[in-house]
Amino acid sequence: MIKTKTHILKASGKLQPFIGIIRQSVDEVLDEISGKLTLPQIDIVVADNPKDTISEIGICGNVYTPHFVLINIDPEFSQINNILSKEIKSTLAHELHHCVRIQGVGYGKTLFEAMVSEGLADHFDSEITGAKPRPWSIALDNKQANRLMKLAEKEFFASDYNYNDWFFGSEKRQIPKWTAYTLGFNIVRDYIGKTGETASALVNTKAERFYIT
Repeated sequence: MIKTKTHILKASGKLQPFIGIIRQSVDEVLDEISGKLTLPQIDIVVADNPKDTISEIGICGNVYTPHFVLINIDPEFSQINNILSKEIKSTLAHELHHCVRIQGVGYGKTLFEAMVSEGLADHFDSEITGAKPRPWSIALDNKQANRLMKLAEKEFFASDYNYNDWFFGSEKRQIPKWTAYTLGFNIVRDYIGKTGETASALVNTKAERFYIT
């Protein structure tokens, strides 16, 4: 049974030159991921949508349900020919880990749970692709990380936290862009370092296990 289907939106015509590399990259990374995770049936939709990409890499993924992943691409990104295959693989590894986790223990309602889910997804990317930590995973220096972890601890278990503030930054609160991604990456890194487990093995581990005092 085919568990994933890839749909490339073609109306704009701008993804036409990349269809071959998109499909090849998706197929290759799915082969790697399927050896680590049991995937649900998923529709992967690839769209020409520059405004909803990460400006630094020209691509962005989002999970809407455990069965629907959207990948937005900026076909006019300056380095698109050099990075597209690598970025598709990294993006899918991250988002498909989310799909499995959401269908299992869930993404999470609190700040700490969300941080763990994002940290796990980025470590899974490295597990599958061998990629170095992504820019959002290393957005803080040690001094910043220590200060912001203390601030985050006050909201760890709140379900009414401001997601945008923590993940995309708030000048008013002096929270830099991507703070929660980096803190989550560090939390998972420390746990993996202590236990020797992998992000794939931890896909359905509850966030509370990662809370090390």
